[in-house]
Amino acid sequence: MISQRLTFWFKKIHTTLVVIGLFALIYNLRTNSSIDITSKWGLLVGAGFLISQISFYVYSWRFRRVASLMAIQLSAVDSLRLNMQGLFYHFFLPFSAGADFAKFFKLKMHQNSKQLRLRAIILDHSVGVFSLLLIATFLLSYKEPPFEYPQMNYLISAGICLTILTIIVVWKKYFVSIKKFFIVNILVIVAIFASSVAMQTLLSLAIWVASLDLGMNISYMDVLFVMSLSMIFNAVPVHFLGIGLTEIMGSALYISIGLSPVEAIQMVSFLYVFRLTIAVMGGGWEFLDQTLTRH
Repeated sequence: MISQRLTFWFKKIHTTLVVIGLFALIYNLRTNSSIDITSKWGLLVGAGFLISQISFYVYSWRFRRVASLMAIQLSAVDSLRLNMQGLFYHFFLPFSAGADFAKFFKLKMHQNSKQLRLRAIILDHSVGVFSLLLIATFLLSYKEPPFEYPQMNYLISAGICLTILTIIVVWKKYFVSIKKFFIVNILVIVAIFASSVAMQTLLSLAIWVASLDLGMNISYMDVLFVMSLSMIFNAVPVHFLGIGLTEIMGSALYISIGLSPVEAIQMVSFLYVFRLTIAVMGGGWEFLDQTLTRH
């Protein structure tokens, strides 16, 4: 009886918090022009938004394939819903790990093993970070680094090595045999990495296309370079309403390559609003799920 009452009140509180969070995100979306950053947004920003949606669908496909490697079978709709809801909790909760916690518990509907669910989330993060590092490393060797100060190049190179080392340590802890795992699933892993790189290039394209609306003097390659470095910090679980190290580092990197502070904030706000819109949709989906569960 006590257990049933606790479950009842937990669901009531959870639904209430979802509604509050949804209204908070909608309000944040409507008032995101506090420094008048959206007054000149036009058709190209809309085109960028559509491209960002495509990149999110590619990410949803990637997560579905990663989950399948851990014996977690998701439909295309399940994966899309799960990742939208995860992004909602990323913005709504004060730690970015909220998205991972939401995925961990919601995946229980498809896989009871806590270990397999945790491995799926860790593997998904690893794929994302490795693809970002791959893009950043390629651009560092392909083109002259855009930074005014050469110390930035050494700092970035050191950061890349440290990140790779950290991922290897985590993989050794949670995966029994990495070599065997790769050999058995090599074709799927290649497809997953390809989709991850495609997702990042599409998201960067969305930001660059949006920047054309304001006549900013920045190349697509520079946007891709900044995005590949700043998105790595998305793994650091510290933010407020979705604003964290990714946005801070993104602004700093844009300024480092020659944009003014206002232009840097504008570039970061493109990404923020694109993701926030998806988070609002995820919140709507979460509320719908909670409503249907009660009936």
